[in-house]
Amino acid sequence: MKANVNDRDLFEQQALPHRQYLFGQAYSYTHNPHEADDLVQETFARGFEKFHQFKRDTNIKAWLSRILTNLFLSDCRRRKRRLQPASIHGMEDAVVTKTAEDAQLHLEEMSAADLVIDEGFLQSIDERLKRGLENMSKRYRDAFLLNAIGNLSYSEVARKLRIPTGTVMSRLHRARTAMREAFVA
Repeated sequence: MKANVNDRDLFEQQALPHRQYLFGQAYSYTHNPHEADDLVQETFARGFEKFHQFKRDTNIKAWLSRILTNLFLSDCRRRKRRLQPASIHGMEDAVVTKTAEDAQLHLEEMSAADLVIDEGFLQSIDERLKRGLENMSKRYRDAFLLNAIGNLSYSEVARKLRIPTGTVMSRLHRARTAMREAFVA
């Protein structure tokens, strides 16, 4: 659905006042002002593109914040996929993953507990993200990794961890809060 002039004006009127807040959120994720600004611009572009889906009279700040977080997590996944696994001298025959596609399949098949100690995965993520994962309680970390990295839905995470969906939602909320704190520190 194409946005019309009225939608553009309404979007600008409602969304642009939250630019500073979104920049702060993006900066807390990236710790780089240029990347944060790019992330905010991409958030506004995506928000405007999807503005027809926004429910009027709801919290546009929260809606844009969710878009920004999703864009950031998607970028983390993209970066992870681009990294080539390294071979260890003398251990070439023991290394199972030879290509980026093999590495991705290998990471997707791993459990959350194995993923957080996997050297290939740990080398592929940002130091702040690694620090946040290391400091996070296992039950929150498992739910977070399965959802954010494994791309599983709440119900799929619940099945895999054998816990209620509401518990998954609670754990993900706490895990995201812990990650935000790790990125600020």
